[in-house]
Amino acid sequence: MHRLTSPLCESPSEQPAAFAAIRPHFQPIVASRSHALFAVEALLRLPAMTTSCEPLVRQWEASGEVVKIDILMVRRVAAALRRSTFGLPLRVGVNVSALTVALIPDQYLRELEHLTKVASGVIVEVTETYPIHDIGALLYFARKCSALGVRIALDDCKPQHVFSSPWLVSWVRPDIIKIDGALLCQCFEQQSVEPVAEIIRLARSIGAAVVAEHIESKVMGDWACNLGAGFMQGYYFGTPQPLQG
Repeated sequence: MHRLTSPLCESPSEQPAAFAAIRPHFQPIVASRSHALFAVEALLRLPAMTTSCEPLVRQWEASGEVVKIDILMVRRVAAALRRSTFGLPLRVGVNVSALTVALIPDQYLRELEHLTKVASGVIVEVTETYPIHDIGALLYFARKCSALGVRIALDDCKPQHVFSSPWLVSWVRPDIIKIDGALLCQCFEQQSVEPVAEIIRLARSIGAAVVAEHIESKVMGDWACNLGAGFMQGYYFGTPQPLQG
């Protein structure tokens, strides 16, 4: 476990210069059958990187700086929603590292509470890249989210990862389980149903919604829908973009 001398986030003027370029881009999550917009997920992007920043996130988790990034992202998502000319308030998803959940849950929850004031609903996705060292911390965070009216999701679930463990899912009882996009693509290409069906059965056992990630075509979307994924996300429905504002 990291020992940070000061886990509290600096003010914007005190943040490292590298953080200044971070901006949220938003990707739609839609209902599988109607394709009606359910939510948008805020994804961290940098000017030189138009795709996943996962390698950087892993570096930030190793250094402990991810706690600052997670706080900064929530603040920037809230600011983007305030500036947006999209129209009605959006339901928005934000990502949080398990390290942030373990080290500064209450500070992060205060930021989420501010976000709930400008969004029609908030989903917080606990990412899979940092190990769960303390299940009690995750349970505490999940219960506090529920008290705020914030939905909790487990991101990038796949077999052999702890997020697909029946014991963890039954304790945390997430509102949403997201199927790992790489797994989904591989299973679709190979027409291998069982790995995806296993995650869907697990979600149904606790009444959680299922989001299929990395949907790239109508055929792929229909396949995931027929397996039981109630929601979808991927380039077929839209690439991550800044909110209009």
